[in-house]
Amino acid sequence: MQIDHSVPAASTPSAFVKAVLEETGLPLQTLMELDESGILGQIPRNDEGKISSIGSMQDHFAGACSPCIFWFRGECSKNILCRWCHFRHEGQKSKRYKPNKRMRMAKRFQMSREES
Repeated sequence: MQIDHSVPAASTPSAFVKAVLEETGLPLQTLMELDESGILGQIPRNDEGKISSIGSMQDHFAGACSPCIFWFRGECSKNILCRWCHFRHEGQKSKRYKPNKRMRMAKRFQMSREES
């Protein structure tokens, strides 16, 4: 009994899938599934030419999508699989950094020592 080790044509990644694989580093199987379902080709690219996310497929310019707060901060680990939009939205601001209470108290103490 011989085992057929040939790779079926459907499981060979296209040039587009290979390019997205290089760009995102996502598992090949995931990208091929997205490509076979037709979703991968619909994911928009940003102004810099980088692929955005599945959540960005909704009409961003009509305001039908919701922004990904993690992408905005540069921390979205879901990459193109994220269900939220990876485009900047009007009025979107980065969250103000607020030091914890101990650091605020230490700074206050240091300022009071400098004044006296």
